[in-house]
Amino acid sequence: MLASNTTIAEPCGGERARRGKALVVDDQPINQRLLKRMLGIKGFTVIAASSGEEGLRLFVRERPDIILMDVVMPGMGGIETARRIKAISAEDFVPIIFLTALDDATTMLECIQAGGDDFLTKPIDLALLEARIVAAERVRDLQRDIAASGAPLAAMLEREHQEHLLAERVFSRAIYNRNVAIDALSVMQRSSATFSGDLVLSQHLPDGGVRILVADITGHGLGATIGALPVAEAFHAMTIKGVDDWIVLEEINRKLHGVFPADRFMSAFLVTLSATGQRLRWWNGGMPSGWLRTRYGRVELASHALPLGVVAQLSATDAPREIRVETGDGLLLCTDGLCSALDRAGNAFGETQIDVALARWEHGQSLFPALADAFDAQCDDGGPPHDDAALLELACDPALLGSEQLLAARAVEVQRVPDGRWAWSVELCDRQLARLRSVRSMLGPLGLLEGLEPYSEILETLVSELYDNAWTRDTARTREPCARAHCMTASNAAADGDQVADCNNPARLTIEYAPLPQGGRFIVRLDTDGAMRADPTTQEPPAGPRAEVGTILPDLCESLEYSADGRIVEARYVW
Repeated sequence: MLASNTTIAEPCGGERARRGKALVVDDQPINQRLLKRMLGIKGFTVIAASSGEEGLRLFVRERPDIILMDVVMPGMGGIETARRIKAISAEDFVPIIFLTALDDATTMLECIQAGGDDFLTKPIDLALLEARIVAAERVRDLQRDIAASGAPLAAMLEREHQEHLLAERVFSRAIYNRNVAIDALSVMQRSSATFSGDLVLSQHLPDGGVRILVADITGHGLGATIGALPVAEAFHAMTIKGVDDWIVLEEINRKLHGVFPADRFMSAFLVTLSATGQRLRWWNGGMPSGWLRTRYGRVELASHALPLGVVAQLSATDAPREIRVETGDGLLLCTDGLCSALDRAGNAFGETQIDVALARWEHGQSLFPALADAFDAQCDDGGPPHDDAALLELACDPALLGSEQLLAARAVEVQRVPDGRWAWSVELCDRQLARLRSVRSMLGPLGLLEGLEPYSEILETLVSELYDNAWTRDTARTREPCARAHCMTASNAAADGDQVADCNNPARLTIEYAPLPQGGRFIVRLDTDGAMRADPTTQEPPAGPRAEVGTILPDLCESLEYSADGRIVEARYVW
């Protein structure tokens, strides 16, 4: 109740400054009438409720500017009503002044914890109440002024945030849309931002094998796409062409070194599994160890090179490595974010889950489902990961690589294969040896590739692999190049014979095409004639920079033959 010695003064001159809307919540009608009269005289529009439930409904409907709340009421009390009002009002500050006959410290604390902004005990001194209302209005108006001045900034930040999210989604689709679906591959990616700095890329090779890149780019979100876009473009384009692993890594490293600042780089694990499922080539630059489970035990594939983008030129000693595998073998890769993720007890996921699973890993068994479920359960328990995380498992099974679908897609083009056979050759001298043009640019204008477009990439790969491997083995390429170069086809060879004779150490490239009943055949022959001579003492390519990284030719070709003296190499591709 109100104090009996309190008088209510009318405003001077009868002018009533409008002060907004006040909500009175009190189950005593006499208190409602007195508060409504006092607040009305002071310039408020007053609405009243006799219970907490009614007060909550009026607040939602009327949105008052200040609330006077009784604590003890039947049904929903004032403390619970205030708690719900504060939850509804959210960012909009509406002061609540509690009025109660209770004066114990516990009640006062509960009122403040529920969202109350001031507290008066009954009987109420109206002069003191007026002072408290003025103070509450000042705080409210200040809060509203701050909110109003910050609204344009908040709107701008929200627009930027939405644009950021849109950009990350667009970039993510551009990066991952070219990945191929392979039954042999299981992948989990978890991001601490909209876009993950952990990449998982996959693409088929021309022979039906598969190449996979698991990478960890420093940074998160949109900043990580600076490196992800050129990496994905180089990876997919070069893999489809069948370019060698080492050349792919060199190109990605060159792009990243040119784009990244000094403190940015990309740890990477590159894997190439042949279509037969018997050869696994791998390269680990700064990533956690990968694990291969064979029937004979576990094989650790530890990091042996620097991450990409750190130095301008990769070291030849860090070349990819190769291991023989068989059906039933499994490969497990993960990024550092997965290994180092902590649970509530502070234990790393790598120690509590991955190490335990590896110790129990049986040949032919899949670890992926259990590890992925365990990581998701940890995230659900402890919140989103603080770092991007990725997990990948590859089954070394040719039946799961998608090779049959790839070959079936090629078979659709068989009816377009031309009927006539042809042969074409070009002879290059010293200077031109280092600047071999693309096969399509040489054969396309002659119309020789008409109907063979689906196989032009493979032909390009055959030529570039033969030529690059021979060129890197040239022990005499430091000679002074001659000033002239000569190209000729079968039709003009005789006419230009004198010019050919003037060139030193020519190399001849010959390409033959023949239609077959169910497809066709390319024969690519490179005769180095001493210009780029292989070791004549062996049928295999001799040791050298390219020999260390291997070649995809054995997997791609029906046959690959070297002459006895190593001068001529011939590759046959049949489809």
